[in-house]
Amino acid sequence: MSAVGDAWRTWRGGTLDRRIQSDLSLYPGFGGGPLVTASGAIAGINSGGLSRPLAVTIPDTTIDRVLDALMAGGGRVSRGWLGASMQQVRFSDAARERLGLEGHGGLVVIDAEHDGPAAQAGMLIGDVLVALGGTRVSHHEEVLGVLHRTPVGTRIDATVVRGGAMETIGVTVGERPRGR
Repeated sequence: MSAVGDAWRTWRGGTLDRRIQSDLSLYPGFGGGPLVTASGAIAGINSGGLSRPLAVTIPDTTIDRVLDALMAGGGRVSRGWLGASMQQVRFSDAARERLGLEGHGGLVVIDAEHDGPAAQAGMLIGDVLVALGGTRVSHHEEVLGVLHRTPVGTRIDATVVRGGAMETIGVTVGERPRGR
């Protein structure tokens, strides 16, 4: 193994429990073999499709987690979804102080799907999402992280800034439609 790191999100949106990069050269069609440690343990499965052009090993812990989700979900992994498009926004120092916010910004809702969880919960275009499920959010990756660890169908609090005041909205995490 040439590098081992923390959890990371792939270009397709999946989360790997840790980054394992090896010195392998995988030729097209040759992925799927195990990476074996010096002590003989299997560290994971090699793949060339997650981090081009390098070979990346899908950790054994990630494989176990996905297999459990597949078995529990009838052959598919459900992923959380809000049904809202958001753009990063920065608050002025005065606004942060007045609202009592830590951090520099949030995510402004620029669109909400008509039947999506955000719209059903009452989230409006122009709301600025600053916390989701008790976690402060100011980047898309943070929202995806909360949705990744929250089971579909769970009701969580979304804290938004609306009209200059903080509001809490209860939103039920939906299942991301296939193909998104």
